[in-house]
Amino acid sequence: MGRQTDTAVSYRLLLAGDEIVDHPLSADDLSACRLLLVPDRENLLSADHELLAKRMAKGACFVTVSEALAQTTSAVRVEPPGHVRALPRAKPGTAVRHLLNYEYDAARDDVQPLSDIRVLLNLSELGVANATTCRWVTPDTEPIVLRINSSRVQVPTLGLWGLLVFGDP
Repeated sequence: MGRQTDTAVSYRLLLAGDEIVDHPLSADDLSACRLLLVPDRENLLSADHELLAKRMAKGACFVTVSEALAQTTSAVRVEPPGHVRALPRAKPGTAVRHLLNYEYDAARDDVQPLSDIRVLLNLSELGVANATTCRWVTPDTEPIVLRINSSRVQVPTLGLWGLLVFGDP
């Protein structure tokens, strides 16, 4: 398996209503989106169409996923020697990133452990701008504290999965 950089991006899904489902868009929800992906707006109710038009006038609205991804970066990027996924969980002042090892060996029905995984962080985007350390939590071991140096943290070993914990969730 080749090298891969994780490009997971946190997102939020907003749904509009129609003639059958009474679920209008909210101006607050639309304003909270830094980027907005709107693949189809032809069938929106007129009130939703107006709200969306106002939001689109502010920019950062896209029709395709590739356009939107070209304009954003992940709050966490993993530079492993193999396949690793970083899945987010966050709330104000805390963040957790699940690191999943995708180096699966079917013959052993297990993963190949990975070492010295570099994780690049955008602490502001994670909501923990002042973090200087995080905890590395894995099954069957005691959590360890990792230092954050220049927006990077070095994960010593990754078996099947582990958690990077920022703040006190």
